[in-house]
Amino acid sequence: MATTTDEDRREIEALLPWHATGVLSGPEAERVDAALATDAELARQSVFVREELAQTIHLNETLGAPSARAIERLLAKIRTRRWDRYIRGWRF
Repeated sequence: MATTTDEDRREIEALLPWHATGVLSGPEAERVDAALATDAELARQSVFVREELAQTIHLNETLGAPSARAIERLLAKIRTRRWDRYIRGWRF
């Protein structure tokens, strides 16, 4: 299947990130695969999307998890805000 219109091409371009992650359904994945086989520019864009995905995953993995102390502070703030909202709802 060749992408015949600009609209088709834009739709395929919009699907490239999901195609790279492997979450497209069968028909959508087949549509993207067919377009990539016939459109060199889309194929180049797909390579770029996959590279960007790999870099993003690598960056996120190198950031590490927040410390236990950071999580404790966050939860304390959440509890405080919930309590403040609860008290503000009281009518005196």
